[in-house]
Formats: sequence, structure tokens, C-alpha cells
Amino acid sequence: MVQFEYDGVMKRYNVKVPFTLAGESSMVTIASISEDNRVTLHRELSIKLLQQVLLSWAEHEHMETMKAEREAGEFDRYFDDETKNKNLEKSVDEMELSVRTDNCLQSKGIRTIGMLVENKPSDLFRIKNFGRRSLTEVEEKLMELGLTLKQ
Repeated sequence: MVQFEYDGVMKRYNVKVPFTLAGESSMVTIASISEDNRVTLHRELSIKLLQQVLLSWAEHEHMETMKAEREAGEFDRYFDDETKNKNLEKSVDEMELSVRTDNCLQSKGIRTIGMLVENKPSDLFRIKNFGRRSLTEVEEKLMELGLTLKQ
């Protein structure tokens, strides 16, 4: 699990990962990301771990943006609970997603919008070929329906 801890003094996020030595676990800072998205590595990282950190950062940054937009509540007034519930029963095909995104969701067995909203962005990122563009597309379509992914 990758954690991002904001350092207000240095104006950067410290990237921390769990580390276990002799049975004792702690969080170790492995990198920092400045406000202008410059990454400074503090430790030698494997390519796999670096990829995990960068994917987690993209998700973290995206989630912060989406959270702010949701809290603004711009779309809530257009949808009542009955409309939202009807939308959950609809097929994912009715969202008119791109072929790539639709194929990714179908490969994971996500057939309805209700099944889709039960997933976190991190769950969707684990699907082969599902990236940031697909996530943005899904979230925009869900927002049009007054829905969001699980947090």
C-alpha cells in the first residue's frame, strides 16, 4: 500500500510504503513529489515498485480532483434517488463507452452500472488495458447519471 503524506513546510507529498525488518513493520519514505509533479527518489527502487508508486500517485491526484468536484454538488440537484436506482439497473452498454473501455469492463464481468459503481478506481486500474483515459471516461459518464465510483 502506497501512502501520500503532504508536507506543508516543504510543499510536497512524501511517498511512503510499508517496510518490514526483523518482524517489525513501519512506513518508509521512498520518494517525494513536489507540487509541480517532480519526483525525487530517496531510495533505490525496483521498476515494479516505481510503477506502483506512479499509478497510485495518478489515482491519488485524480481522486482529489473528483472529490472536490463531488463536494461542490453541481450535479446532485439534477438527480433524485429513484432516477439513480433506475440507472443502476441499466447495462454498461447503454453508457456508450469507447470500445477499449467497454472491452475492459466486459473482461472483468461488469455488466450493469450497479456492478460498475461497486468498484474503486484502484480496482479498475487492475484491469488489463484500463488506464487513466478509461477511468476519466467512466467517471464522466457516471457523473452524467448522477453516480460515482465507490471510494
